[in-house]
Amino acid sequence: MTARRAALEALRRTEKGAYSTIALDNILDKHDIDERDRALASALFYGVQENQTLLDAAIASLLRKPNQKLESDVRHILRMGIYQLGYMDRIPESAAVDEAVKLTRQTGHPSAAGFVNGILRSYIRAGKRTPLPDRSKDPLLWLSLKYSCPMWITELWVNSYGEELCEEIMSTFSGRPPMFARVNTTRCTRQELIGKLAAEGVEAREYPLLPDAVILEETGDVEQLKAYRDGLFHVQDIASQLCAAAVGAQRREVILDACAAPGGKSFTMAQTAADGCTVIACDIHSSRVDLIAEGAKRLGLDSVKARRRDAAAEGSKIIADRVLCDVPCSGLGVIRRKPDIKNKSRSELEALPELQYKILTTNAACVKPGGRIVYSTCTLNSAENAGVFDRFLAENGNFEPAALSLPGGVRRKIDEPEHELTLFPERDGWDGFFMAAAVRKE
Repeated sequence: MTARRAALEALRRTEKGAYSTIALDNILDKHDIDERDRALASALFYGVQENQTLLDAAIASLLRKPNQKLESDVRHILRMGIYQLGYMDRIPESAAVDEAVKLTRQTGHPSAAGFVNGILRSYIRAGKRTPLPDRSKDPLLWLSLKYSCPMWITELWVNSYGEELCEEIMSTFSGRPPMFARVNTTRCTRQELIGKLAAEGVEAREYPLLPDAVILEETGDVEQLKAYRDGLFHVQDIASQLCAAAVGAQRREVILDACAAPGGKSFTMAQTAADGCTVIACDIHSSRVDLIAEGAKRLGLDSVKARRRDAAAEGSKIIADRVLCDVPCSGLGVIRRKPDIKNKSRSELEALPELQYKILTTNAACVKPGGRIVYSTCTLNSAENAGVFDRFLAENGNFEPAALSLPGGVRRKIDEPEHELTLFPERDGWDGFFMAAAVRKE
């Protein structure tokens, strides 16, 4: 299988709902593609995922008929062709066009080969540019195309946060996101970890806002590092570390992590309590429960108890001092890590707030009097964030808001109550995130 065919097959699968990284990796591994072609397939696949809105605008500008319907394969092939022409300097124009035409024929669309050839050559004649509108006349469309972000997300963020903050969020989409880790303080100090990683050729730096966080550079495959295999750290974004800290785990307490997989927050909470609490880390899928258990074993955290449990189902009551509900969400705060999120439709996400509310209320019943509950998402959507938590407080009078204590250096960018915090993605910092806290009345 060629690199372009592999990228096309991965795009097909993600369009049908497959996870992007899993879809591509499965194809590359199955067909034993060499390193050079793996690199090209990855560049094409992720390039199209990240720039789909702008690529589609380029295609639309070259069609003779507005709103002309295209076969799914043909659209994917055009996206890949335009991406190669406009973004990949090392691929000759002739190769990009010829390979696209060939792929069109090979995938059962011979009648569209001439059409694909014509569109790509028209793109070359147009200077391989997609004109942007006048920002002053249509700022939403300008932002959408400039940062290749669907219009519905652009409208959501401009309406919620204003044009300036919306652009600040979108500007973090490009480039490689930073990698952070949480030191396993039950096994080593931060300085000891930095030294051990340096011995393996990995640069690790202190993250100034949190005492047990490090920034990792040029790690390669993290799981192959001896320091990782020895359980000296786990990879975790700063926002997630802040969320785990907001729970405030203490020794001899029972902590329920209702939606725990892959386990990072459970591990951090256990380490915060020096492995002296009980963290019940749950997920609905057995395979993901196994993932939590494997991580806890690697880190030597006996306090983490992985359990299969449906967070939205009544019953299986657990009485806990503290509960974390890190609920399934639209993921709009982590687009730079999962660019395919941008390509979801608004309708795919409409049912989420009701599910999130169900999970929150179900697990709030597990909080003992005087206990604390933290609700969190990795999205930037008020309907899933403050909308859910404000409803919870309004409909559950036995809970009252609890202020979040922020580390120095963490500043709010929008007006919100002290019991809620929205983190916006920073280019060299944390992902987009939301958290809110309440306590159960005595």
